[in-house]
Formats: sequence, structure tokens, C-alpha cells
Amino acid sequence: AGCVRTYEQAAPLFDPPAVPFHVPFHGRTLKGFLRVPAGDGPRPVVVLFHGTNAVKEELHWWSEALVRRGIATIIFDGPGLGETFHRLSHVAEPRPIGVAIVNHIETHPDLDPDAVAFMGLSLGGYCVLRMAAYDKRIRAVAAVSPPYSADVYWNVTLASLRRELAALYSMPIAEMEKHIPRITLEDALPQLTCPMLLASGGHDIITPPEEAQRIFAAATCERELIYYPRGAHD
Repeated sequence: AGCVRTYEQAAPLFDPPAVPFHVPFHGRTLKGFLRVPAGDGPRPVVVLFHGTNAVKEELHWWSEALVRRGIATIIFDGPGLGETFHRLSHVAEPRPIGVAIVNHIETHPDLDPDAVAFMGLSLGGYCVLRMAAYDKRIRAVAAVSPPYSADVYWNVTLASLRRELAALYSMPIAEMEKHIPRITLEDALPQLTCPMLLASGGHDIITPPEEAQRIFAAATCERELIYYPRGAHD
């Protein structure tokens, strides 16, 4: 709550300022911040999502790098994350969220609906890949340290991630185990047609770099994989 309050106070002071960008979704609200560089518009826009155990305010520096290149940014708390933690659980199928966001972008005069990209970190990377595979209005997608499927968190990496995933989906760990096989990109990647950029790190103990390699191998779209041998998660 302190992080949210402080960022809201600072938001008007940024250059360019961060203004609220709220998207209605299933009777609830996905809260985000929009930053639009100065100059003639409409501007291309990148929608940014973080992963588990994070908040949208941490995406500010990713936003800063893009804004400096003349690209508008929208940072979001996904369902069950950040400000939505107590109001909206995560969903195994994030595609409708992407549709709702792009629909809202199309109503904004400062944003170019024909130049929309999605980018996500960790589990957020998984989400944006599914969104982009479904909604062809998303013209490019980038994922940093993404999982190919959630079973890597369940069976390979830190045991504490089991509790985090179960909390995100608002169910006990025993119940969550039944749903893990559904959280995969296997069916989505053949449908992905826009350019894709992946990044992974050799010292990532949360999402092993082999996950990004699996995504790269399974996709058929134009794609690039950047590998940092000494890089960690995100």
C-alpha cells in the first residue's frame, strides 16, 4: 500500500507524467499507468506486465527506457497481482485480459492501435505470449525469463513458488496441482504470428533458461532469443 501511495504521488512529476489507465474487466478494474512521450501522435505503445511477487510500480524503469525511444507505455498489475491481489485472482487463461486492454487502447486518441506491443517478465511473459497468440491486434511481443509451462515452477524450482501460484489462483496447493497441466504455451505458440523477442539468463534459478529455448523451438513466427550466460531472473 505504501508503494502504491508513493508512486501515485510521484506520477504527475515524471517526464512524461504517468496518468491512470484503468481497464474494466469482468466487473472489476485492472489498474495501470500510461506515459506518452511528447510530440506528434498517435504513439506506438508497449503494455508491460510483471510476474509473481511483484507490483506494477517496479516496471517504471522498463517504461523509462521505452519512453526515451518515443514509445508510449502502460504498466499493469495483472489479476491476482499488486493492487488486484485482494480483488481478482489470477486466471489460467489470460487472453480475455489482453482483449480488454487492446479494446481500451483503441479508444485513446494518443495511442496508435496499429502499433501495439505486449511485454512481460517471468509469469507475465507467459501471459503476454498467450495474449499475443490470440489477439492479432498485438503486433509484437517480448518475454523476459518466461516459463514454457507452470510445471517448471511446480516440479523444478523453489518450493515456495507452489504457495505463490496457489495464492495467485485462490486455491489450496492440493487443488492447484490439478490445474498445473493447463498452464502451458503448448497450444498457443503455433498460433503466434507476430514477431517475438525472448531473453533468458544462465544463472536464473526461478525460470531455467531452457524454458525460453523451448518457447523459441516451438514457435514458428519471426523470433529472436537473447541469452545472457551470467544473467539471473528477469
